[in-house]
Amino acid sequence: MTFTQLAEVSIPFVIVGCVLAGFGQALALVIGDSSHPLARFWRRTAPLHPILLGALLGFAELPVPEPMGEGTAARMLWYCGAGVFSALTYKYVNRAMEKKLQ
Repeated sequence: MTFTQLAEVSIPFVIVGCVLAGFGQALALVIGDSSHPLARFWRRTAPLHPILLGALLGFAELPVPEPMGEGTAARMLWYCGAGVFSALTYKYVNRAMEKKLQ
């Protein structure tokens, strides 16, 4: 795989992952410190949300890079991977913001 092919695959991956992380940040601000039982469940299962959202996006006819191939399974794997990247990005941003605030 050449550098150009690698860039064509990884740049959209990073963009989708960052968008999912941004949605996670926004939802966390909306839910906040609510004491509702559903909000507590939401926070406990938060690391799974970007992966599950990626799986749901895989069912949509959204484009994926050519090396992934065609089909629902390929799209689901690609978007689930972007969800994993999103979860890691979300944690990194939260830790960086906490350190900055201290």
